[in-house]
Amino acid sequence: QQQQKITAEVNVPQSKYDYVALEPAIIETPQLRDMGEATPPLEWIGLHRDRMPNLTHQIVIVSLLELAGEVEDAYGRIMGSS
Repeated sequence: QQQQKITAEVNVPQSKYDYVALEPAIIETPQLRDMGEATPPLEWIGLHRDRMPNLTHQIVIVSLLELAGEVEDAYGRIMGSS
């Protein structure tokens, strides 16, 4: 049997701001309890430690700001119609 490769496409919201770290991020490699030192590095599953803070900013912060803007607009429409 031939193995099929599973891929996913993630649309990351774009920010008008650029994330610039004041200090390099220290991201320790998590170790699975059963594997201990044999836990594969994060890079094996496609995660890059140097990009994680920027992606966190892009995905979490920017998404929350967009959501807050939508809530603010909806609240304004509700209050404006009463």
